Amino acid sequence: GHGLTPAFETRLVSPDGKPVNSFSDVIMPVDGGLENADIIILPAFWDDFDTLCKRYPQVLPWLREQHARGAVLCGEATGVFWLAEAGLLDGKEATTYWRFFNAF
Repeated sequence: GHGLTPAFETRLVSPDGKPVNSFSDVIMPVDGGLENADIIILPAFWDDFDTLCKRYPQVLPWLREQHARGAVLCGEATGVFWLAEAGLLDGKEATTYWRFFNAF
């Protein structure tokens, strides 16, 4: 009611455009599949990363493409595994969730 215009639109997406399960098995609807974005925040996961890469092979090339077009990419906790696997952290420092330190 103050006449303000949001600076950006927040969308929740998944690799295949289908709803996702949270850590506590809550099904979360999404707004669609992978698309161009200015800011991408990769959430933490609790699954086996190699299994996720095989299940969603479209994520890594999509991240590389988004990075090349200038998107800001962020990974929360284990979400940084996606950035590392895409080669976007080569030569950079990163942090992850302490339980996954050795795997990272």
